[in-house]
Amino acid sequence: MTVACRLCRSDRAAPLLDFGPQPNSMRLLARADEPFQTHPLVLWACAACGFVFIADPMPADAFYTSVQQPTLTSPPPHLDELVREIAAAWPTTARILDIGANNGRLLASLRQAGFGALHGVEPSDMRLAARELGLDVAGGYFTNAWARDFIAARGHPDLVVCRHVIEHVQDLDDFVAGLAALLARGAALILETPDLEATAERGDCSVIWEQHVNYFDLPTLGRLLGRHGLAVADARRIAFGGGSLLCRIAAGDAPPPALPVSRTALAANVLYSAAAIGELAAGLRAKGKRLAGFGAGERGAMVINLAGLGGLLDYVVDDSPHKAGRFLPGSRLPILPSETLRRQPADYCLLFPMNGKAVETAIMGRFAGLTENGTAFIELFPASGGVLAVHEPGAGA
Repeated sequence: MTVACRLCRSDRAAPLLDFGPQPNSMRLLARADEPFQTHPLVLWACAACGFVFIADPMPADAFYTSVQQPTLTSPPPHLDELVREIAAAWPTTARILDIGANNGRLLASLRQAGFGALHGVEPSDMRLAARELGLDVAGGYFTNAWARDFIAARGHPDLVVCRHVIEHVQDLDDFVAGLAALLARGAALILETPDLEATAERGDCSVIWEQHVNYFDLPTLGRLLGRHGLAVADARRIAFGGGSLLCRIAAGDAPPPALPVSRTALAANVLYSAAAIGELAAGLRAKGKRLAGFGAGERGAMVINLAGLGGLLDYVVDDSPHKAGRFLPGSRLPILPSETLRRQPADYCLLFPMNGKAVETAIMGRFAGLTENGTAFIELFPASGGVLAVHEPGAGA
């Protein structure tokens, strides 16, 4: 089978990781016996440019036809800092467009900071929550045509924000052409996306899921942008979402593309982490220990399915009342309210990766009484490094 690289269009892409048929982790089940569809989850790597991608993704509409409920309601830990940086660099009269505005959290924070000309676009039903806040968030996908319609109706923006969107985009050239059109008169773009380099270093298998069809590091991101007359002005790495790149982008000449790097370490580390998590859980279960999981989000669902935890956990808890009483696709594990941990304590509770380590630390703090009574929390991909950190009873969080 010959697959063209989504980035450079060469025919030098080859399978890197094949996880077999996987369900849509966004679609929770109403019943334990409810049928669900699967789709092959195969990561490809291009030997010509180093890009990693899912060549045969699920249809995009499969992800945005129902409301996406967050596991936790706390904002991304760096969002306030980002708003402060924007307020320091742009006047409150600046026109700002948020691509992938979700529930309007960023736009609402910018409004609170004094900005008035705020706009967004969001394909999922989460835009309804933004509109309830009185925010101007259009429905639909961001495309080159959408960008040009926006310019015709509103004029060019001064700032465009695009957080954790580009990794979901199946037509990259059309998408980036739209960004270039928006930036044509000197606007800047703040772009945030998962950092493949961080994933490769940590082997974080939770970052690999069916919605993430593109996996960027700085060289591959720069190559894509450069083709459309854009360049990364500065970038920094942040811990959000298992490791992300936060970049400021503007029109300009990009440096020559870097030589592609081997992705064998990425594949080896991801397989190792999934195996290590599965082996630890199986070993504890063999000793008669009761196991639970915390976090029924997409990343948790992927860890459960890729590490084979479905038959090893008793249940998964989540803070979202919208998820309680439903079941995870693939594993069919029941999702229960988080307070179930107090009523039906487990010997070990796996903390599935969330958007920030501070969130996971706060969870362990909330349930500190359980650790005093014998429950151990297992942290996945801890900030200290490695795949697992077991917080034994009495040892503190």
